[in-house]
Amino acid sequence: MKNLYHKNNNILIYGCGNVGSRHLQGALKSKYNINIFIYDKKEISIKLAKQRISEVNFNKNKISIKFLKDFKFHNNFNLVILSTPAYKRFFILKKMIFELNFKNLIIEKIAFQSNQEFNKSIKLLKQNNINAWVNCANRTFNSYKKLKKIINKDDLITMIVSGGKMNFASNLIHYLDLFSYFIYDSKFRILLQNFNKPFKSKRKNYYEFDGYIIALSSKGDHLLVNSDINSSRPVTVDISTRNFNISIIEPLSKAYYKSEKNKWKIKEMNFIIENQSDLTKFFVESILKKDECDLIDVNSSFEINRMMLDIFLPHLNQSLNKNLNYCQIT
Repeated sequence: MKNLYHKNNNILIYGCGNVGSRHLQGALKSKYNINIFIYDKKEISIKLAKQRISEVNFNKNKISIKFLKDFKFHNNFNLVILSTPAYKRFFILKKMIFELNFKNLIIEKIAFQSNQEFNKSIKLLKQNNINAWVNCANRTFNSYKKLKKIINKDDLITMIVSGGKMNFASNLIHYLDLFSYFIYDSKFRILLQNFNKPFKSKRKNYYEFDGYIIALSSKGDHLLVNSDINSSRPVTVDISTRNFNISIIEPLSKAYYKSEKNKWKIKEMNFIIENQSDLTKFFVESILKKDECDLIDVNSSFEINRMMLDIFLPHLNQSLNKNLNYCQIT
């Protein structure tokens, strides 16, 4: 591979495990001239990243790749994608701000395991003039963008998400964020919740549980997210207004649409749920071009994260008979 260096278009992927290596694949698909720097202390993650690089047919005349062991010679980046485990993210962010120069940041969800750390992070980012977004990617899917365009902003929305084995604790943030996207508001309320006993996640030191939440916006939009671990039903997202209804079966990339305009006849359509390895390309190009991104900004994401952790943490502490300060989900 040629030893290329493209001035200013420097991207750092900090953490190249499962999700980080998918971000890497997405960055490799960019049409821009970019330098991709990769940092991870774990050999198993580096091995995975190298394997996933080999799976992408990218333009080696435009894109350079370098694995870093430290930041002695490279510490200036236009964009950092922070994709480490959630439990140590605040510590890493502080270290990065002290050691590196960067102007844009994408943080993997969940961004932080405590609202205190999230709030402190926002202040640090503001003090250092860093733009930041949280990777709740559903709102960036083209299918969801097209759907939003047909919703009248003044219409009330009812959104119901249900399914089995949907990793409720880990994935609820995605559907809270998607609801926020459709109602143009991140300050809604969770009215009711009921959770089952936590169990150990397949990821070490994390927990999962299922259950349901019901949320309400200030103008009357409703959200229900319900997960049943004993069910094998695929995850379905059902969105209704007074004029239409759409039922999206995410794992099948299918949707069933009916509307008043078409006399409520059911129309089957494709509804593509895009992979991270495709989406990151668009995040990268948008940020490099105009310092903007379709992901939720860190301030708005804090509002959603706050209401979620405010109900999750007491549940974990009560169920596990612990006094945790951090919500051990990822």
